[in-house]
Amino acid sequence: MSVTLPNILDSFSVCLPFPSGVQAYWSMEEASGTLSDATGNGYDLTSTDLLTYHAAGKHNYCISPTNEVGSYAYGTTTGLHFTNLSISAWFKTTYVTQDKQIVGKYYWSPNANGFQAYISYDGYPTFIAYSVGSSSAFTATSFGSLNDGNWHHVVFTFENDTKYIRIYVDGDEDTSSPYTCLYTLVYIVDSTPIYVGTNYWQDNGFVGSLDEIGVWNRVLSATEVSDLWNGGDGCFYT
Repeated sequence: MSVTLPNILDSFSVCLPFPSGVQAYWSMEEASGTLSDATGNGYDLTSTDLLTYHAAGKHNYCISPTNEVGSYAYGTTTGLHFTNLSISAWFKTTYVTQDKQIVGKYYWSPNANGFQAYISYDGYPTFIAYSVGSSSAFTATSFGSLNDGNWHHVVFTFENDTKYIRIYVDGDEDTSSPYTCLYTLVYIVDSTPIYVGTNYWQDNGFVGSLDEIGVWNRVLSATEVSDLWNGGDGCFYT
């Protein structure tokens, strides 16, 4: 005899438990106001007036920045400066005018330091690791444009010991990855907030949709990245 069970779990639940070490996670479910850090670590984000909330997301709702300038969220000036890290995000865009930052925490003057994770103007996932000074920066770019208006999952990882940068797109590691960085990831100052949807100057804004962004204090494995992708259904922090 067969028994049909009610569908009480979303498809993403099959990949639980969620990868350990997540330090901040923004589900983007809010209809207004502060974007809460779901981990409870207190890395909530303050948004600007131009940020669009409650757009249709990859999972429930998302934020939808609609302007290059003034449509973003920012967080604390302390913490989230790891020398080993992973960043996971879902996004979609068709915007080709300029680079579109997903998340970054870096300081530019007088010596650039920190990191940027963004989608280039032509749709390529890109990670920049700054050591000390703009001349000590290493850029890793995945090849294959994602400016197609569909939801995509991207993961960036940086391992300080090996100096490897890895980029995963829709569950698979980029064929050119890992990229061997020439520098260690350095944070000299801690006075710059983490930015979501824009860069240090707040003028290189993401135009499109951003959802389910997480930051880890370690390097996620290929298996964990595949779990987060979950065949395209996604695995989300609960």
